[in-house]
Amino acid sequence: MSLRLRLILAVLGATAPLLLSLVWLGAVARSRAEEEALLGRVQVLFSEEQRALCEADPARWSERNSMRRPPPGRRGPERHRGPLHGPLPGPPGAGRGPPGGPGGSPPAQLYPLDGALGSRVEGAPTLAKELREAAERGRAVAVRRSQDGDEELLELLVRTPWGPGPCAHVLAQHHGPRPATVVGSVLPWLLVPAALTAGVMLLALGPVIRRIRRLAVQVQAAARSGYEQRVTLPGSDELGELAEAFNAASREVQEQMAAQRQREVTLRDFVNLPSVNRGASQRPDGR
Repeated sequence: MSLRLRLILAVLGATAPLLLSLVWLGAVARSRAEEEALLGRVQVLFSEEQRALCEADPARWSERNSMRRPPPGRRGPERHRGPLHGPLPGPPGAGRGPPGGPGGSPPAQLYPLDGALGSRVEGAPTLAKELREAAERGRAVAVRRSQDGDEELLELLVRTPWGPGPCAHVLAQHHGPRPATVVGSVLPWLLVPAALTAGVMLLALGPVIRRIRRLAVQVQAAARSGYEQRVTLPGSDELGELAEAFNAASREVQEQMAAQRQREVTLRDFVNLPSVNRGASQRPDGR
């Protein structure tokens, strides 16, 4: 595996956890923002005027304060209409703020519940077991998320400050996109900076890779020359220090090779010395 490929894999390995963390943090932040917005949507109704209206007619109070999701192609919530009275007025602040609800709150269905967690509103949904148990344990706010078809259902069970009565609690329901849909819409926006980061890192590593290749070529040339050729790699970084270390090792190898050649010459001279002496000790007449 080449060094460039290793670096690419290292960059991807370092970027992937960061990308997943950003996606996870974005999903958590979105969930908390939805819960806070829905809770604010309910708590804005906790006034004595709203209490009187709710206790007088819980079904009517639920109808006038609930907002159903806008149909495709239409912005903002559409309020329920009464059979005789036309559009019903919303709570204080309705009509102001971004689309989606008063003050930018999400569209939601609100159902008042009594102290026994029963509702007088016809067609009210069955309270989930975990929400009921949380209320029985004294929780002021209980949150539950579940899948409802292709959407995610967010439910908040909020205890009102009105005390016992038909409006002791309020169940708020909000339908939104599933987490997978949200992640799929956010992920492309996170991939762009991640790709740019990886590209910048690879561009920054380009000169380093070229210096490493240059060092490898010079080392191979030095080995072919019997370590007589020196490696020249300017710079005071680690690669420059590696080149200097290789030159020092080359000098030591040359010294050892020269010493080895000298020993071989000395040994040859020593082996050839007796024959020379014998030839010199014989007389010219052969005696």
